[in-house]
Formats: sequence, C-alpha cells, structure tokens
Amino acid sequence: MDDDPLKQGAVISGLKVRGTTDDLPRLVPELGIEQVIITIADAPAAQLRRIVRVCEGIPVRAQMIPAMFDLLQGKVSIASLREVRVEDLLLRETVSLEENDLKAFLGAGR
Repeated sequence: MDDDPLKQGAVISGLKVRGTTDDLPRLVPELGIEQVIITIADAPAAQLRRIVRVCEGIPVRAQMIPAMFDLLQGKVSIASLREVRVEDLLLRETVSLEENDLKAFLGAGR
C-alpha cells in the first residue's frame, strides 16, 4: 500500500502497490496479511496515528522500519523492525529530563 497516487498500480521491488492505507481493512483479510510494516519512519505523527488506528481496528500488527538516519549510520539494519512507539505518535519531540539536575533542583528547596 502507498498513499502516493503516482505509485498506485506500480511495481516496487517486485511487489504491486494494491491500494492506499485506507484500503487496509479490505486488503488485510483478502490477502491474508499478518503484519503491516510502516516504511515511512519520518512520516508526520498525525499520519502515523491514522495508520496505527486503522491497523488496530482490523486488527493487524503494525511495525516500523528504523529511522533512515540510523540505517545510514549503520546503527541498525533494515531487518531491525520495531514496534510503533508512543513517541512516534506525538506531535512534538520527546522531552528528555536530566535526572541528576532534576534531583538537585528539587533537593535545593529542602
């Protein structure tokens, strides 16, 4: 599946593009699909949330390929599929707290 209208009906890596992500509820049972692999790791969060909601409603397992940056750096391989994380679905970057600084700040007021 691909949401790009130009890819509909095309053959990519030997596989025919059979529809869009909106076609998943029809195609998953029709083709006996057991798992959806999301290959748009840098997709907007809203798009990922929509795809995950569709997959949950079918239901079918959804996984993502690693981020392109990690692939290019050799940190992971294309075979390193991962579950969709809540961070993928947020509209913002993950906030990381420095635990030691936070402890020091909270402890300063005692």
